[in-house]
Amino acid sequence: MARASASGSREGKVTLAILEALGSSLDLHAVLDSAYPLLLQLVSADSGALGISWSGRPEDFEWIVARIPPAFFAAYPEMIRHDFVRPSVAARPNVVLLDEDMASRSELEANIMYRHARDVGAPVEQVMGVMLHADDGWQSGLTLFRDRRRPFSAHERGAMQRVVPAIANAVRNCHRLGVAARWGTALETLLGDRGESIVLLTPPATEVARTTGAGRLIDKWFAPHEMRAGALPEPLATLVAHAMAFPPGSDAPAKWTKRGADATLQASFFLLPERLGTANAMLLLQELPHHAPIPRVWQAALTPREKDVSAAVARGWSNRVIATELGCREATVKKHIQNIFDKLGVASRTALIAQAAQSRRG
Repeated sequence: MARASASGSREGKVTLAILEALGSSLDLHAVLDSAYPLLLQLVSADSGALGISWSGRPEDFEWIVARIPPAFFAAYPEMIRHDFVRPSVAARPNVVLLDEDMASRSELEANIMYRHARDVGAPVEQVMGVMLHADDGWQSGLTLFRDRRRPFSAHERGAMQRVVPAIANAVRNCHRLGVAARWGTALETLLGDRGESIVLLTPPATEVARTTGAGRLIDKWFAPHEMRAGALPEPLATLVAHAMAFPPGSDAPAKWTKRGADATLQASFFLLPERLGTANAMLLLQELPHHAPIPRVWQAALTPREKDVSAAVARGWSNRVIATELGCREATVKKHIQNIFDKLGVASRTALIAQAAQSRRG
């Protein structure tokens, strides 16, 4: 009894150490460096590998290999149809399976992948595997091996099953960070010269990546109580949630604005015509100066409201858009525009825009 108790105590300590290692980093390689040796202690495996397909296609699996010759997976694209592990675990995600659940012993020994493993010096006589995540976007799976005929026990499978949720969560978090980092870099490369401020989103309102400009505007325009760790500020999250809830072409809100003393922040929601990785929507953030388009020589001649209207006209906005943005009637906008024309000595919107452009160039 004392020996069984000591064994249980050791297993409990190893399990706790695994859980601690899995939460120690958001770098997948660092996590595995810490957790993998402990997993081998938990189930007495000889080797193993964690595979991730960023596209969700089996031929694109990237193998993070530990203590197993790289040649084992080098020919994997040609071995896919002989893989006896992946189809079995994919059918039962997050459930730990043993080789006996995947193939009979005779089927295993006749399998081309099994033979290939022996040929490259990485025999897989016994297998324990689990699919951690599987959808059209990406997949991940963990497989442990023994190189001798010594089957994994039901107890070892149970011990492994108890840590699978934590492993799956750690891999998922690391994957999300990796996706965000890659898309963040890609967005900056694509849009950096244009200074666009964009946030990529996946349903229902999960942020995938943001450009530096978007991060700057969010930090500038939202109070601490509106910010949520790892998520969009509450007003933007509400805009996205409402827009996502309605089909394209409906009257769902597509814009949100916040007016400041000298500028207005405008957030525009768009569904993407095709997915960018896991993202299917984006927010475009724009800081619209109230008076920036107006030449300095106009400042003394116009009232504050006339400055707002003239700036909007200089941007090419229609009377209807100006009325909506300023919260007044179109008739009021028309009156302001006529007053602006009279004060500045111009006869039309085109002349006003041209004069503003000429003044800025000068």
